[in-house]
Amino acid sequence: MKRAWLLVASMAVLGAGCGGSSGSSTSLSPAPPAALANVTNASMEAIDCTRQRAYVPLPTGGATDAEVAALDLSGDPDTTDPRLTTIDLGHTGVARGAAIAPAPGLVLVISGRVAATGFLDEINESDNTLVAGSPFSFPTGSRPLVTDGIVFDPLHNSALVSMTSTPVTCPGGSTTDCTGMASFNLATNSFAPLIQFDTSVSNFGFDPRAQISLGPSDPVDPIPYAVNVAGNGACTLTDDSLISLNDDAEGAAGDPNTGIWVIGNFAGVITTVINLSGAAFSGTPPSCSLQEAGAPPSNLLNFDTGAGDFMPGVAINPVTHQAVLTGRLDNQIVLLSLPKTRVKYLSDSDLSAVDASLPLEPDGAQFKAAITPYANSIDTCHNRAYIVNAAATFLAEVDLDQLQKNPSAISTALPAGNCAGTSTTLGCDNHNGVRFFPLPGV
Repeated sequence: MKRAWLLVASMAVLGAGCGGSSGSSTSLSPAPPAALANVTNASMEAIDCTRQRAYVPLPTGGATDAEVAALDLSGDPDTTDPRLTTIDLGHTGVARGAAIAPAPGLVLVISGRVAATGFLDEINESDNTLVAGSPFSFPTGSRPLVTDGIVFDPLHNSALVSMTSTPVTCPGGSTTDCTGMASFNLATNSFAPLIQFDTSVSNFGFDPRAQISLGPSDPVDPIPYAVNVAGNGACTLTDDSLISLNDDAEGAAGDPNTGIWVIGNFAGVITTVINLSGAAFSGTPPSCSLQEAGAPPSNLLNFDTGAGDFMPGVAINPVTHQAVLTGRLDNQIVLLSLPKTRVKYLSDSDLSAVDASLPLEPDGAQFKAAITPYANSIDTCHNRAYIVNAAATFLAEVDLDQLQKNPSAISTALPAGNCAGTSTTLGCDNHNGVRFFPLPGV
């Protein structure tokens, strides 16, 4: 039922628009911001905060070549058109998600068609050209569905990719044997063996230090998949508090410096925060689970952020230890402050939140955050959030320092004018923490 709602809602949008910590703790030095860029959650777009570039997959429909828009985020979108180029991947399909490999300066893009094995393309950021050998094929019979994604692992020079079976090419016509996650090795440009699931994930997060991935999935809600990436095994995370809430876990992101995770829920205003510091896997796949450390009470909190709407989209800045949550096809945004160090147990006093609303877009339309796939990324160098709208016409930038200090100002209306290179009726910058970057077609 929910997936049908998502499909109808997405088609309608596209048609219309084209605190402190408690308990015993141990300090953990954060990794450099650039190295942690975009590692906490799978997202549609990829942000390179060092080079100040954005790469946004475009909804091409599948019959034509897959495309990715490259944007320059360093300038003023009111005076300089940020659209650098549209990159043609050279093969049919739809680009679903992207991630940045900062050190080699690569953009990793996953794409595919419904009835064919998917691809991973590598793009050189220096000149926006494809790396020799691209595209690299997914494991046979696997392709990225609309909710699949990719996260780069800077500690192992690899990427974690979720994928879904296509019975046309999956051996034996299976609808499940080619569903799961697999690591992609950048040194060899090859995939590791598939970590098999029974159902596709809604979205996933990844902690490269702990080598843990959480992937909520509708058919198995309210229990998300918990993946032992190093051990190549798919397990589950079982917690009574999560089961009793049962609010359709959707987005997932982890803080690799503290082991704190945030789960966004599709069917309720409550946000789930989980402490996986010291967590361990037990059992043998598929009869295995990820166990939170410590004795009851559980190390999971269902927290009311004060938001007036459901907030399923999640991204985390592991430098500031704050999570950004986005709404369900609307303009709501929440900044959730998390523990800054590893803690033994979570308590409500560890968490605090502010909420705000984004202003109307430069074209006068209400901003609606994308949900299929989710499109939330963090610039860890400048502490900014980036969110693609559901119509794939604008990339919104939110200054998170400004959101924390003065959340009510975030909704300040854009002034009359136009974004550079467009004929919009409003400017791109509200001068109170929000800027919009037009995508191709605006």
